[in-house]
Parts: sequence; structure tokens; C-alpha cells
Amino acid sequence: MKQIDRIMIKARKLSGARGEVCVALVLPSEPGWSAVTHIWDRVEGHAPRIESSLHDTMEEAVQAVYTLAEQYPNKQDIALIIADV
Repeated sequence: MKQIDRIMIKARKLSGARGEVCVALVLPSEPGWSAVTHIWDRVEGHAPRIESSLHDTMEEAVQAVYTLAEQYPNKQDIALIIADV
């Protein structure tokens, strides 16, 4: 799976994908966990694109956020909010 992730990251870079992760949420969702990641192109007035996915465990959802953060790196620290209450 990591090899596939690396290939996807290289393909994304070669395609000239723009944007960076600006905030991410990991939320409980029946029957598992949701990873919701906002990717913004840094153009004022543009709304962020929202990537969401469902996972069996909280750890898998957090890993999905990390994968997107590798594909859309941000030069600053970003907020990763995990709602596990």
C-alpha cells in the first residue's frame, strides 16, 4: 500500500496539482470513523475542496489525513482535530 501511495504522490506532483491541506477532522461515524480534509489553493475567495473518506478505525482515518498531507503539503503547521469524545 505504501508503494501505491508513493506512486500516487508522484503522479499528483507531475500533474501539477495545486493546493495544500489547511485543516483536517477525524470524526466518529457509524459504523467507523470519517476523515474530512480541507484542501485550499490559496486563492483568496476560493472555497477549499473537501476530501472525505470512511474508515474502520480512528488510526486508519488519521493515516488517510497524513496521506493527503503528503500529497498536498503545507509549509505551516495545520490543525488536525480528532473528535473522540
